[in-house]
Amino acid sequence: MLIFGSYARGALNPSDVDLVVEHRRDDRLTSEFLHALSYGRDPSASMKRALKGNSRGLQIHFGERKTLEAEGFELTPLWTRGEPIGTARAGSPPSPPTPQPAGHHATT
Repeated sequence: MLIFGSYARGALNPSDVDLVVEHRRDDRLTSEFLHALSYGRDPSASMKRALKGNSRGLQIHFGERKTLEAEGFELTPLWTRGEPIGTARAGSPPSPPTPQPAGHHATT
């Protein structure tokens, strides 16, 4: 899993979180994708529901890593299979700096 976009860049108020999911494809998944396509449905719908539930602020891109990198998007690794889930939480982008009142000068 990788993140990109405004959230990954540390935006104070991102409108969404862009997530790239790379996954293995097996016969069952291929069959499910083909079935969904043949009925005019989104072949990724079941995976999207499993990952995001009813969240509207999460944009999931399946298997698009190479395309996004070729287009110049900077992708930040979030989690890799086999790592503890805590790794994803620890690997999230750093919190953006706290906005300071006008006229405030940082000291070093």
